[in-house]
Amino acid sequence: MYKILVIDDLKPIYLTVNKILSEKNCEVHYAENGNKGIQMASVEIFDLILLDVNMPDINGIEVCRIIKKNSAYQHIPILFLTSDSASLTKGFEAGGVDYIIKPFNENELTVRVFTQISLSVRQIQLEQEKKILTEDLTLKEVDLIGMKKELDHYFYQTSHRLRAPLNSIRGLLQLIKYESPDIFNSEYIQLCIDSFEKMVYTNEQMSQIGYIRDVTPAMESIKLNEYITQIIEKDFSGNKIIQVDIPSELKVLADIRLLSCGMKPIIANALFYTSFCDKPKKEIKIIAEKSGANTILKITDFACGIVENRLDKLKEMFYVGDLNSNGNGLGLYISEMALNKMNIKLKIESVLNEGTTAHVIF
Repeated sequence: MYKILVIDDLKPIYLTVNKILSEKNCEVHYAENGNKGIQMASVEIFDLILLDVNMPDINGIEVCRIIKKNSAYQHIPILFLTSDSASLTKGFEAGGVDYIIKPFNENELTVRVFTQISLSVRQIQLEQEKKILTEDLTLKEVDLIGMKKELDHYFYQTSHRLRAPLNSIRGLLQLIKYESPDIFNSEYIQLCIDSFEKMVYTNEQMSQIGYIRDVTPAMESIKLNEYITQIIEKDFSGNKIIQVDIPSELKVLADIRLLSCGMKPIIANALFYTSFCDKPKKEIKIIAEKSGANTILKITDFACGIVENRLDKLKEMFYVGDLNSNGNGLGLYISEMALNKMNIKLKIESVLNEGTTAHVIF
């Protein structure tokens, strides 16, 4: 049974509505003025309100506006009863959904009332379904956050637990080298050593992934020239083909360890492509410049470049962009992950037969 509220200063209107709708499974209530209607709507929730526009104490448009402030009436339809449709624009702006011109007939009243009740019921159902879906998505989001933490923990713990047996294997290989050099220098042992070193390298990268996912960046001011020079000296044996031209006063905000995770694979890639490219000029340039609020660090090799259909995939996990590579496709994936953690962007551009530039945008 639907509950209908009629707010009208003319009781015959209520009596007519009650006669028509009470026969159609409706319980019709009556308020003789606007203030009474507001009071009744605040105490009880009706399925639909029929509201006279012109009343002596407070007009129907204002009554509608006040009732609609109650969140319970967000989707409850209010229909205006009026003999003049001129002011209905303001009524719709106040929250009304339809109107019935006085005098009205039974069919018109019935169709308009039950059409709006059906729409209201469906809207309320949709809102409830939306709420349930939102709650479900929230629970799933919590589950995903938990799974992510478990995955981060897995990366770290797995690499940590592999480190001890890998170190044991390295120690055993050293013993073979000293005690049985002939065996150590055999082709099969050397192949085992190559595979072992790749395993160690991959394990260290997985450890980095776990660290990057878990860490909260500790941002600090870094002198870019000094920092890049230290990386080249420490991790790339001061490779002479790498030329650094960065203003000594240029500083950026970054987490040093995360920045190292981001920069080393980029420089290593530049060295790899330079070494395999058959060009007389073997050179890598690292420069930096200000561009508005940004600082852009550019690492450029002058090698053979990368074909366009491979360029977009370079930062994907496990993608190996060159058949000559002995890497595992994690380097630039780690670079972008580490840089993104600090809101630093990585953009790679390449021209075939001319070279590749990595743009690190602070």
